[in-house]
Amino acid sequence: MSEESFVLSELPKDAKGEIIEMKRESISDSFITELLELGLFPGANFQVLDKIESLGKMVILTNGTKIGLRLFDCKSISVKISEADR
Repeated sequence: MSEESFVLSELPKDAKGEIIEMKRESISDSFITELLELGLFPGANFQVLDKIESLGKMVILTNGTKIGLRLFDCKSISVKISEADR
C-alpha cells in the first residue's frame, strides 16, 4: 500500500501528521537549521493549531513547541497525515 503525502500548507486546522522532508531547493539552509533547532525535522509529529489564509500564516505544535510559519514556506515541507485524520 503506497503512502500519500501532502505539503504542509494543504492541511486544515487540527490536522495531525508527521514531517517527511523539507525541500532544500525551496528553503534556505539557515531557515532549515532554525526549523531543526525548534524541533521540526523529518519524523517529527505535529498538529496544525491555526491556519490564517488571509495573513498567509500557519501555527503548528511539535514536541511541545508552537511554531509560526508562512504558508509560502509550508509549501516546501512534505508531510503525511495521521490515519485518524483521513
